[in-house]
Amino acid sequence: MAIESCPHTGARLTSILDNRAMRSPEGVIYVNDTRSLDYGEDYFLSEYKNQYGKTYLEDEANLRRMANRRLDRIRTYLKPQSSVFEIGCATGFFLDEARKRGYDVKGIEISPFASAYARDTLRLDVKTEPFKAGKERYDAIVAFYVLEHMPDQKAAFQVITDMLNPGGIFVFALPSSNGPTFRFSPETWVKTHPRDHFADYSPASLDKILPHYSMKLRATWPASYHPARARGILRNPWIFRRYADFTSFGDTMEGVAQKL
Repeated sequence: MAIESCPHTGARLTSILDNRAMRSPEGVIYVNDTRSLDYGEDYFLSEYKNQYGKTYLEDEANLRRMANRRLDRIRTYLKPQSSVFEIGCATGFFLDEARKRGYDVKGIEISPFASAYARDTLRLDVKTEPFKAGKERYDAIVAFYVLEHMPDQKAAFQVITDMLNPGGIFVFALPSSNGPTFRFSPETWVKTHPRDHFADYSPASLDKILPHYSMKLRATWPASYHPARARGILRNPWIFRRYADFTSFGDTMEGVAQKL
């Protein structure tokens, strides 16, 4: 069933894409008929392999490289030995790389398979549980392609800001509606939209939503480059990449927000 008001602001939503989705005045998109899925062992093995050609564990080297690129991006926001908490940490590769840099790391992961690997193999402080409010506070909370899977978006944002120290940062990776698929092929965007994505953001919509949770968007950048999905002059890879970097244009994005 489609929701009628934005969970973040209570504002009335507008129907878009032939009534298959709703959009808030701030630009957050809510696709109808979303639902939660099972994130068990198959999600990290066979399902991941079907999408990327290898299992999550087989992709370890690439995932660690990605973790280090993210850590390089955010290091100016973090002091040595800062506390870092990851929501949906999977098998713990990001936390392990952050630990190597001297950060104090913890995480949670809903998958028993992935969280057990993080604890037993990498010896990380990772609990097997869904994301919920806690008493501890952190200098950084990170969530990579996790937030969109949470049915209660307002609660998720509120818990994140409540668990951050003043001046702390929220580091994220999210699907983005500010990308070539949504702009040039909205029909494809709807057809390929994952059933378990409860909200879709853009840099512009996050910039408007985050102040409701005492956070300020500090930076965003594209997490992927797909000029073949664009049209016109943007199909040129050189032009696409420069436009994407300047405008955070991409089907996926990453960014940093800071608690005020």
